Amino acid sequence: MSESSVEAAGLHLAWNDRDLAWTVRKGHSTWQTAPSSDDLVLPARKDSALSLKSAGTVKTDRFSNGAVVGFVSRLSDFPDLGAQNRLSVFLTVVIETATGDVIASVSAEETPALIRTLWWPGPVVFDSPDGQETVFPLMQGVLIPGGWPHDIGVQELLANHRLMYMPWWGQKRGSAGYTAIIEHEADAGCRLSHPAGGPTAVGPRWDGSLGSLSYPRSMRYTFFETCNYVSMAKHYRAHVKRTGRFVSLREKITARPKLSRLIGSPVVHIGIAHNTHPESKWYNHEDVESNRGHIPFSTRAKQLKALKARGVEKACVHLDGWGVNGYDNDHPDYLPPHEAAGGWDGLRDLTDTCHELGYLMTLHDQYRDYYRSAPSFDEDNAIHDENGDIPEKALWAGGPQSLLCARFAPSYVLRNHLELKKQGIDVDGTYLDVFAVVPADECYHPRHPMTRRECFAERARCFEIIRDLEGIVSSEEPVDYAIPHLDLVHYAPYVIMELFVDRDDVAPPAIPLWNLVYHDALFIPWIAAPCEWADGMPDGESHAAHAALHGGMPYLDIEPDDAEIERVRELTELHSLVALEEMTEHEFLNDKQTLQRAVYSNGVSVTADVSTGAWEIKR
Repeated sequence: MSESSVEAAGLHLAWNDRDLAWTVRKGHSTWQTAPSSDDLVLPARKDSALSLKSAGTVKTDRFSNGAVVGFVSRLSDFPDLGAQNRLSVFLTVVIETATGDVIASVSAEETPALIRTLWWPGPVVFDSPDGQETVFPLMQGVLIPGGWPHDIGVQELLANHRLMYMPWWGQKRGSAGYTAIIEHEADAGCRLSHPAGGPTAVGPRWDGSLGSLSYPRSMRYTFFETCNYVSMAKHYRAHVKRTGRFVSLREKITARPKLSRLIGSPVVHIGIAHNTHPESKWYNHEDVESNRGHIPFSTRAKQLKALKARGVEKACVHLDGWGVNGYDNDHPDYLPPHEAAGGWDGLRDLTDTCHELGYLMTLHDQYRDYYRSAPSFDEDNAIHDENGDIPEKALWAGGPQSLLCARFAPSYVLRNHLELKKQGIDVDGTYLDVFAVVPADECYHPRHPMTRRECFAERARCFEIIRDLEGIVSSEEPVDYAIPHLDLVHYAPYVIMELFVDRDDVAPPAIPLWNLVYHDALFIPWIAAPCEWADGMPDGESHAAHAALHGGMPYLDIEPDDAEIERVRELTELHSLVALEEMTEHEFLNDKQTLQRAVYSNGVSVTADVSTGAWEIKR
């Protein structure tokens, strides 16, 4: 068999088992994936890629089980593997008759574990950039025109990471298009490439789990005769609702009424102590004294009282650097609270002050970066890679560190946060840093091996411990796997292009993909004014106007001027209107894409000019 076809649910599907590409025809549109080429990486090949097409034997059968119909091919007898290495790869392409979706799946038999990375199916082919658009969940979301003039090269992206918040993408040719949803995303992502002038190519990437494909992986493709980025986002929203991942804020508030106090609250982000290790990237060798310092808990309490006296009735306080040696030091052994700043009594008094003022009190904490300065540090509990080595760095303030195997994280979270309770410190929630922004980790230590799927599960256990003990669960940025477990994040900004290229003054058009899917499932703060950590905003555009457009919680400085207080008052009033509502529409109203409108499910619309900072709210 070389090429065969099948028809079902309004689709014509053709499968070519020579080049391992498939073609779909729906209505007047035809979509074809690229042939196999250098799409399999095996350790036995010393990381050099080979093509699935190099299989010496290919056996293809028609496949039908009453719910799907299509083809399955078994590829075997790969060259240069050696007599001791046996590999068979199964590629399945079927039409799901109930939905009309095409499901492309890959699985393998490996002796021993062989597959490190596999890219299949190939990207959908666009012969020309004309009329092409790529809708991609790069941070909040981007719309890459086919002819976009800037090169972003070839990017290998993992899902549930800041560069791919959600495990899906979409592409258009004219009015027609498709979406591609990764159905097993713990060990998956994509390969995205865009040369200057386009077109854009994007296809799935499957990573081995502890060095083996180990379980079947699948992509779900849906084809549309008419679509745009809004309808694509809504299609994915329906998918996560159907699969149970979507949990609305209303559902979360019903379970924990405390969360309702976040509606219409600004976030006041404050710190206590910093202590930068000489080996840290951030150490200031020219001004050594600046590397250490603290602000007493009592001073922060006075500042919050002054804020309340100025009419700020509600706030969610996020406290950094409260631990034994300050921000990003000594984790996971972060207790006791910083002694010079006031110790246990100081943190308890600050927490009590927040509650007396009617403010929520939340802590910053961290259980991935594993500092050698931590009293309980033991290399045996660190992440070990496939070679038995311990990845190490000295990037953050605490200096030399490795990564804590997530299997141990829940026990540390319980130890520390039960101790807070024991000391009479009743905080309202905790932010577990980086768990919702960095990819899942693997660990090859023979005593505590851990797959990425297990890593995500351990992180989720940590979130649920905080939910049980304190209530409000937060982390760094919104990623798809964490939606059932998170209430709040640090922010969900637009793309930081310098992560790809050496400049941040060019970026494809930003679109609110995340909020079109999950606005009513997560509280997201927005930076209402430029500050030193306000990255991820389109160059030269108004932070406040974007905060309004997204109906987000604003950040508020602990010592704001009158203009900031007024701006935040307007934004919190808007947040009170739309925090629990779905963002149903978004559109650009001018060619420069600076005038935008978002519509919410209760009929509220926000029209914002992000170039001037003006916005208008209609009910």
